[in-house]
Amino acid sequence: MNAEIQGFVKNALSWGDRKADEYADYEEAAEDFIAVFEKAETDGFNGMDWFFTLEGSEAFRSSDLISLRFSTYHFTGGAHPNGFQTLLTYDLKGEGAKVEDNSLVLDEKRLLEIALAKFRAYHEVADGVSLEDDGRFFLDEGRFFLPQTMGYGDGVFLLIYNAYEIGPYVIGVTELEIPIEELGGVVRQPLF
Repeated sequence: MNAEIQGFVKNALSWGDRKADEYADYEEAAEDFIAVFEKAETDGFNGMDWFFTLEGSEAFRSSDLISLRFSTYHFTGGAHPNGFQTLLTYDLKGEGAKVEDNSLVLDEKRLLEIALAKFRAYHEVADGVSLEDDGRFFLDEGRFFLPQTMGYGDGVFLLIYNAYEIGPYVIGVTELEIPIEELGGVVRQPLF
C-alpha cells in the first residue's frame, strides 16, 4: 500500500520530461518540480510563482476496505490553478492490494442510472431536458458515464467528476454521494 501511495504522489509531482517511475521517491520528484520551476524562471519563461499542494486523509475504513482521499491543487502557469480529487481503495484482508474501480462496481448499468439521477439533481438539469441538450457537459458520444474517481466515504459511495472530466473548469468538481445501503448488489458492500 505504501509503495502505491508513494507512486501516486510521484505521479502527481511529475513535471517536465521525467516520468514518475524515474524518481527514487516522492522527495526526488518534489526536488525536480522545484528545479523545473527554477529553470523556467532562469530561462525567462515564467513570470508567476508556482505552487503544489497535496493533502491526504482516510475517507472510509471498514474491516475489509479502506478508501484514502487525496486533494491536489497546483499552479504552473496558465489561466488558473487546477485541483483534483482522487480516491484510492485498498483491500485490508489481503496484503493491502489496491482495489480497482471496476472491482468495486457490481452492476454498472444500475449505478449509471442512479448516478445520472443524482447528477441531474446536483446540476439542476430541468426535467425533460437531456444532458446533451443542456449543453454544459462533456459527454462520451452523447452518453453519460461514470467518473474516473470513485470509492467510499462515511456511509456513502462517492462518485467524483473532476474539473474538465464532464464539464468545463467553471463547473468545478461534481461530487455525488450515494448511501451505501441504497447500493446493495450495485457496488461491493464493505464488511462492518
